[in-house]
Amino acid sequence: MIKVLKRGFFFIFPFLIINLIYLFSSGFAFADEPISEWSSTTTLPYLLTSQPSLSFSNKVFTFGGSASTGNSHYEVLSATINSTGTLSSWETTSAPLPSALIWHSGAAKENNFYILGGREENSGSSMSSVDKVYLGTVSEGIIPSWQELTPLPKKLQLGAAAIVGDRIYYAGGYTDAASNTNQTVYFSSINPDGTIGSWQIAGLLPDPLWALGMVENGNSLIVVGGTGDEGYSSKAYVSQINSDGTLAGWEETSSLPEPSYRAGVVRVGSKIFSIGGYAGNKVYYTDIKSDGKLDSWVLSANLLPHWVGGTSVAVSNKHMYVIGGFDGSNYLDSVYYAKINNGDMDLDVSLLKQTSEPWQGNIYDRANIWHPSDPTIHRWGCALTSATMVLNFHGYNKLPDSTVLDPGTLNIWLKNQIDGYVGNGSMNWLAISRLSKLAKEINGITLFDALEYTRIKGENKTKLKEDIENSMPDILGVPGHFFVAKGINGETFNINDPYYDYLTLEEGYANTFTSLGNYKPSSTDLSYIMFVVDKDIQILLKDELGNQVGEEFLEEQLTDPIDGIPSGPPIKILYFKKPDTQDYKLFISSLNPKQYNIEIYLYDINGEVNKTETKGVTGGVSDILTLKFDKDKLEDSETQKFVTFQSTIADINELQKLKLIRSKDVAKELIDILKSAEKSAIKGNKKIALAKLKIFEILLNKTRGMIIKENAYQILLYDLNFLKESLK
Repeated sequence: MIKVLKRGFFFIFPFLIINLIYLFSSGFAFADEPISEWSSTTTLPYLLTSQPSLSFSNKVFTFGGSASTGNSHYEVLSATINSTGTLSSWETTSAPLPSALIWHSGAAKENNFYILGGREENSGSSMSSVDKVYLGTVSEGIIPSWQELTPLPKKLQLGAAAIVGDRIYYAGGYTDAASNTNQTVYFSSINPDGTIGSWQIAGLLPDPLWALGMVENGNSLIVVGGTGDEGYSSKAYVSQINSDGTLAGWEETSSLPEPSYRAGVVRVGSKIFSIGGYAGNKVYYTDIKSDGKLDSWVLSANLLPHWVGGTSVAVSNKHMYVIGGFDGSNYLDSVYYAKINNGDMDLDVSLLKQTSEPWQGNIYDRANIWHPSDPTIHRWGCALTSATMVLNFHGYNKLPDSTVLDPGTLNIWLKNQIDGYVGNGSMNWLAISRLSKLAKEINGITLFDALEYTRIKGENKTKLKEDIENSMPDILGVPGHFFVAKGINGETFNINDPYYDYLTLEEGYANTFTSLGNYKPSSTDLSYIMFVVDKDIQILLKDELGNQVGEEFLEEQLTDPIDGIPSGPPIKILYFKKPDTQDYKLFISSLNPKQYNIEIYLYDINGEVNKTETKGVTGGVSDILTLKFDKDKLEDSETQKFVTFQSTIADINELQKLKLIRSKDVAKELIDILKSAEKSAIKGNKKIALAKLKIFEILLNKTRGMIIKENAYQILLYDLNFLKESLK
């Protein structure tokens, strides 16, 4: 195949006839349009092609590119988005790129913009590929400076870049000759300050490709089109990302009706667009299905005003912009925009009711203990039934033992787990993640390894809308009740309510909610640290550097929808997602003397769990729980309450205030023994200190029962044993 080289575009030109034949061929139907007709807005200050464009907040930015003068540009142009979607005049108030580039790639993570690779081209100098990576951060509407980051492993141009979570990926491209096409996909971790680490190999593309499109979708990458050894491609592929950042393997999905080459490929919610390029002035779009693959591509009725290739596309919240490009003969300064018709959408989530047979009469959790008058799923199964609906939606219809997955069987599975329920019937959402990994194979799921859970405290409708657009129904919480949000319906959301007959969030819950739980298909790390404790106990988790980590919240207990009785008092939960392997400290306190019982759940990268409990008493002095956590080797993880002589004395004082030690004289005698033992220990007389602790133990055993209540005895016995071990 002969490729014609132009700085603005590579192409072959029978496209004009092909486009006309295709456009007027029979049997083609337009679907409901996801974008409006294209309109012109403020033109660029010069003719421009082969540059990336990105948007943040109310600004559109375009970076470098090839100018009609024969030189590449350093300039970064930006324009403000007006309320109607039009752009203000283009400005050069941002710092210019450190290099004049064409055929470079761009990616954004919030207000951090990354420019990768490309070709450096200046008048009077040779053209050459570069491996440079630059970071520019938008501040007050401009990019004040650029920072050079870890370079790509090789010099590449006309590749594609995308960001998945906290990693940036670069795929394909070629070096200084198109015959040296790159098949490797590289990735690097993004640090909290926006810089990146070293580049690693994620895997290989299905074929060596350049001028391809690549977008992220949740925890996966989707590549579209491009060209390489096999010529122009219309194929599309999807690959999940493993927990270590590597590719899980490409699966071919729906191909475009014609090749996509140097098109503007972008994702908007659950849709992917391929704009211009080989397709001339045509715009194709497709839906991302719930399994991560693509639906059939559809030709939009809203064509670009003319043929545009080598363009760049930027997407804001409400509009899409096609900026500059090449029309086959000339560079362009045109800018077109179209309104994104997000519109209403509804995910195909099957409605299940906690009141249905055959499960509605089954005993829920241990409700026969805390609500013996009616302990059934009918009364208490809203969270359970909501989780089942979400599991079914994502393709889980069987439990790991091949049993049909429904609210009744899921309830049995959870009751057989050490972490299935916490408190009085609060379903543990993290156990569902482990179930999804265990049941992956029996359900024939290949595109992801598990459903990764994230909880968001408070109302976040932006996140809810984004999740639904990305084919992820969410579980919403209101005090005492849970239900599934599955669709966007104007200013409200469609819901599947497991108990009531409400159809929208507005109808049943005044268009509000108090928590959002999301299960995202992924192939990532499922590790978690979770603490569960009484609501009046204050807990604070810190890492080795003393930084506070994790997020705590109050989980309202379930409410019986018939008599309005709660299953119990609220419980406090602290989540720490994907913790590093290291030592942590949990500080435990309360305003007034109070006993506590903390349940500790440690989850490894596969979601496997280890549960322990720690009892104690706290008040004026914080108790400290030390936690050694290993996310890869759970058996090496351990928790221990850190005890000193002074903390044990504090425990005695608090237990006396709670009347769990019923004699001031006994309490004073125990404290005096401890003070004496501490003095001996400080002097290095460990044997004498241990002998005094033996006296403490005799007195403790002698007063057990009548004077020292059993729960106080157990707390002090733990303290005593810790002190004895520390002196050995």
